[in-house]
Amino acid sequence: MPTKKQLEQEIELLKEEKQLRSMHTIISSHATKDGEFYLSGTDEYGEDLTIVFSSYNFLMWIDDSTIENIKENLIEQINNK
Repeated sequence: MPTKKQLEQEIELLKEEKQLRSMHTIISSHATKDGEFYLSGTDEYGEDLTIVFSSYNFLMWIDDSTIENIKENLIEQINNK
């Protein structure tokens, strides 16, 4: 298991190589009949970015506990500003 420092170093390397990008603006989403879910927007550089998920895997991941965790972390971030 990598240490926190190793993970932070890996994240910085990926950012430098633009392999780790952040979706800053979500423009659209689309689910296909083939079981894919597309989330499109722009990244932190203003470049177009589309992420394709398996619809099934996306729904399994974005369950109630995940949404609740996202809300809790966002509230904490807002309160700490």
